[in-house]
Amino acid sequence: MDQWVLFVNYRIDEKTQKLCKKSQQIRQNQISHTGGAKSLDRRRAEMMAKGIDIDRGKMWTETHKRKDGSYVTEAARDIGISILLIYDYSSSYLIRFLVMIT
Repeated sequence: MDQWVLFVNYRIDEKTQKLCKKSQQIRQNQISHTGGAKSLDRRRAEMMAKGIDIDRGKMWTETHKRKDGSYVTEAARDIGISILLIYDYSSSYLIRFLVMIT
């Protein structure tokens, strides 16, 4: 059989249609990032060389913001705010703990 005929038969198959629809929905729910081709390890090393203490939350925030400081999507902004709230809660908890033990 001709390859084109095989391709068309594959694309019109009901199983393929369901798979394509599912993949489309998954792609729509993804959050884009601004990391580019640079690996996270390389970005982390560069930030540490600049004296910036880095962890997973800061790395996530760094790779989901544009150069102007805005988040790439509203979903990314919501997650970024959640990360900041976790840091704020963690630091206030640590401060209360240190005050309590001294």
